[in-house]
Amino acid sequence: MSKTRAWSAGAAVVGVLLIVAAWFLLISPQRSEAASLRDQVTQQENTNATVRLRTQQLKAQFASLPARQAQLAEIKRQMPDNPALPSLVRDLAKYAKAADITLVSVAPAVPAPFVAAGTTATTGQVSSTQQIQTTIVAQGTYAELTLYLQKLQAQMRRAILVENIQLAEDKTTNAPPGSLQMTLAGKVFILDTSVPQASTAGQATAPANPAASGTAN
Repeated sequence: MSKTRAWSAGAAVVGVLLIVAAWFLLISPQRSEAASLRDQVTQQENTNATVRLRTQQLKAQFASLPARQAQLAEIKRQMPDNPALPSLVRDLAKYAKAADITLVSVAPAVPAPFVAAGTTATTGQVSSTQQIQTTIVAQGTYAELTLYLQKLQAQMRRAILVENIQLAEDKTTNAPPGSLQMTLAGKVFILDTSVPQASTAGQATAPANPAASGTAN
């Protein structure tokens, strides 16, 4: 082999080695760094998309906040956090006057845990929803008593569940002709946040009854 060919072969080998060295030392690390940057960009884009979605959700929730606050206020109005029996009696008397009937008596019972119809209380669990069994006795004509019931269902601030109604002839002295006596059994409700989560007997300990009954004429 001539010296010229030897130098050519050596130069070719050196060129190949330089290309390989350049690949490992320069090009390959750059490609790896570029791939890493692409992964970071993709992750950041995913993060940005998540943030945008969450921002849109928060904006939607914020837009509905006044409506939610109004709903909460309505729930608190219908189901206060205490029996509020004096205001209950005043409301019942107000609608009795509006219907032109005589409200003979209002007898609320001691607050007790609310149990929906067809279910049973679970031992060791106490519901924050309390019910006050209430008996209302009123006198008036059939039309007047019907109007009174309509006002209780449609206009009364407190939520009241009417469970039973009994009508009988009004036998009180000087009762006008056609006068009836209505005995209404129902429930009003409270959201009692102070009830214990569990009791040794498996039942709620009802608070003392602040007022056994109220009357209005």
